[in-house]
Amino acid sequence: MKLSHLSIPALACVLALAACQHGAPRNPMATWVPSPNHDLRRPQLVVIHYTEQESVARSLATLRTRNAGGRVSAHYLIGRDGRIYQLVSDRYRAWHAGAGSWGTIHELNSASIGIELDNNGREPFPEAQIEALLRL
Repeated sequence: MKLSHLSIPALACVLALAACQHGAPRNPMATWVPSPNHDLRRPQLVVIHYTEQESVARSLATLRTRNAGGRVSAHYLIGRDGRIYQLVSDRYRAWHAGAGSWGTIHELNSASIGIELDNNGREPFPEAQIEALLRL
């Protein structure tokens, strides 16, 4: 197809507008580390877990791949140093709550935002981590 000199500016405008399209919203307080393990959801709750792992690097790897039960993810992971990582947009359903329920809500993954705290389950939660959780 041959472009005329009149259609080139129109094409440039279309390309510029396409480049301006926004993806799913991301939290500016968090470092975006995307996980492919998600789909659409309708949040009503916030579910806070701890990772039971020894490092934020290991937790990031697990939340972006799988654990013994299959693929897992969370919306956020907060490191011991207070750094906030966002793995799944708030708009999408992360896979963090398994088959859990809360009252009449029986599909917690669709109804909640999942926040993981990097902690092995044997140590206290550091002050920086709790402060980050409260900010988030």
